Amino acid sequence: MKNSTGIRQFSLISLITASLCPMLAACSSMNMEDAAPRSQTVSTSSAPQTQQTQGVRDYPNLNVAIQPAADQISADERKQLIDELSAKRGVASGPRAASVSEADRLRRLARESQEQTLSTIESGQ
Repeated sequence: MKNSTGIRQFSLISLITASLCPMLAACSSMNMEDAAPRSQTVSTSSAPQTQQTQGVRDYPNLNVAIQPAADQISADERKQLIDELSAKRGVASGPRAASVSEADRLRRLARESQEQTLSTIESGQ
């Protein structure tokens, strides 16, 4: 069985879309001068070019040393931060021991539930 109605609908939609495209392009408020880049005028004066117009076509110089945007932390500041974070990590590990026992309790509960379910199935009830 062929699906000719689907092909007809697709063809109809394609035809309508193709016919509407030129009308939509005509309604556009953008003209070709806005879409296409403007050609640069050639200056005949012997005045030197400014840095802005000169650097447009140049590649960046990758051999220049990078300057940091902010001061870097010293080794002492780094050690101090690491010590502070380690101390805070040690404080946070206290309640974690309770969660381990909670995990053990849940595992034991799951095991008991599993054993009960198996015994119910095996008994045939």
